[in-house]
Amino acid sequence: MSGINSKLNIFRNWRKKLNKFFPSLKIGTILLFLIFFQSCKNSLVISPAINANPADNAACGDCHGSSTNFAPPADTSGNTSTTSTGVGAHDAHMKDGPYRVALQCLDCHLVPVAVSAVGHIDSALPAEVIFGPLAKTKGVTPVWNGTTCTDVYCHGVALSGGTNNAPNWTTVDGTQADCGTCHGLPPDPPHPAQADCETCHADVVNAAHQIINKSLHINGEVNVSGGAQTCTSCHGSGANNNAPPPDTQGHTATSFTGVGAHQSHMTTNISANISCVECHIVPNQISDPGHNDTALPAEITFGTLAKTGNLTPAWNGTTCANVYCHGKFTGGLNTSPTWTTVNGTQAACGTCHARPPSTGKHRINDHDNLSCSACHGSNYSSTSVRIVDHINGIKDVGGPGSQIQSWNSTNKTCDPTCHNTKSW
Repeated sequence: MSGINSKLNIFRNWRKKLNKFFPSLKIGTILLFLIFFQSCKNSLVISPAINANPADNAACGDCHGSSTNFAPPADTSGNTSTTSTGVGAHDAHMKDGPYRVALQCLDCHLVPVAVSAVGHIDSALPAEVIFGPLAKTKGVTPVWNGTTCTDVYCHGVALSGGTNNAPNWTTVDGTQADCGTCHGLPPDPPHPAQADCETCHADVVNAAHQIINKSLHINGEVNVSGGAQTCTSCHGSGANNNAPPPDTQGHTATSFTGVGAHQSHMTTNISANISCVECHIVPNQISDPGHNDTALPAEITFGTLAKTGNLTPAWNGTTCANVYCHGKFTGGLNTSPTWTTVNGTQAACGTCHARPPSTGKHRINDHDNLSCSACHGSNYSSTSVRIVDHINGIKDVGGPGSQIQSWNSTNKTCDPTCHNTKSW
């Protein structure tokens, strides 16, 4: 096919020269094609495909683009306007933009290894598009319909809240790649509601929402730098503690699961204030497994106090069940409290255990008329507790104001003032 290759080169060179003088008519392409077809019809089939020799040394720029930039313009028909589908936003993608570095051809679509590669020029225009690895990041399945790209990673289909996830290919005025078009500012849940991107993405963006390292944006990864993150970067106000409100979505009402009874636990009148880690684990850093690596609602990995007594607490998104703090004991009236009910009724005396409990010697006749304080010390009664040692994971027996002289927690024996040592 060396003769054909030579004619191909002649055809390409003269086509460009003639089209330069007759750009609107493309007369050079038409005339030379007819001449070329006549001279090569016995050795070259052009219906519908061009059967080129895979060993040809043809470069991409021989048919589209240029010798220095293979992407259109011009397209294979010689068009140079971005309104032509063959040109469109090619150049806009190939140059550095305000939000990313220049893309490579292969990022968007397959690049053939030879002119005759399957899927290259073996069908009529418009060209078929076999999407590349960046476009398919996050397992998405992009679609090209001849006008728009949809379901493509680069324009936010794997994110949420973007205003234009299906850009028009021939619109190149920058409006389709502005902040907020690919993902919300901030993205929808489970992303936190805070819009100060630099707090978590300090290596990527600054406080003015300017991308400061374009290689870390639209690169197939979520680049979290750490920045100056604290718990309250995403939830809580930090006024008293790091717990909500607000929750990560900005909600402040206790009727929202993200808020619920957090503050009722952090500042309670039935025990010492409960710390976060007593109910659930607290991550050391934002990227710790089990923190924010799944969609809302948040998963709960229970803490040490909640599991006291070798319990296995359960959270179903509405209630906590089988948790020490609300009723490891028997006889409680509400041992599965609703998280968003914060009127105090779920932590009243008798809700977690009976008054008195039915365990041990609580209900023998000799104890019927005793106050809780007789065994547990001052401030304990059927309606009150001593908050310093209530709900602390330990059975506190004795102490100031009680009748207990000694208590052996291992053998469960007590030595009260009212009788000699007895097994509980």
